[in-house]
Amino acid sequence: MKTKFLFLALIISSFVFKSCAPVFSELQSARTVGKNRIEFTPSYSSVSSSSSQGTTEVQKHIGLQTAYGITPNVDIRARFEYLWLTYNNSFKNGIYVLGIGPKICFIKDRLSFYLPIGKAFDKDFNADSETWELHPTLLFSIPVIKNKFELNFSPKYLLMLNKGSDNLLAFNFGLALSDDFSKWSIRPEYGLLYNPGHSGHYSHFSIGFSLSFGK
Repeated sequence: MKTKFLFLALIISSFVFKSCAPVFSELQSARTVGKNRIEFTPSYSSVSSSSSQGTTEVQKHIGLQTAYGITPNVDIRARFEYLWLTYNNSFKNGIYVLGIGPKICFIKDRLSFYLPIGKAFDKDFNADSETWELHPTLLFSIPVIKNKFELNFSPKYLLMLNKGSDNLLAFNFGLALSDDFSKWSIRPEYGLLYNPGHSGHYSHFSIGFSLSFGK
């Protein structure tokens, strides 16, 4: 059991280049879904590590985000991810990451704050207190073509709640493409993850597809 939890801690909390990274993609905009409405966003990500020795893909993950509108300006969002390392192509030896938190809109469709908390589990859904993380995130959206095309930017701070792990910084840059954002959108995204004071970084390329329902 201790071996499993050590593996979990390394996946979710450590920042060893050419090893593994926490989930840091965003795949959402500053928009809230609207009171009593629901949004689902399945996604796929590929994560690479870059250092002076070059760039190497280290992991992939597939996931699903859900959002429910409590008020016109407040959502509750939940996220489920399955993550596996790619150096041995072992899809079966991955871990699960679960997170949940509120999203509050300050400027309609332009600026929001998101505060998810989450942790990792092994394939048997065992976990311990060493894998808790808090990710305070700002979400900025810039319209390019009204209700059809927008730019999204989301800086975030990855706060590791276990002692001895470094806190991290991430910056995500995304697009949203649709003919009606209240119904659906395609979300390509690129992001960077840094450990301040250390060289190298992680990057991800992700794609998500959002579907919204309700009145």
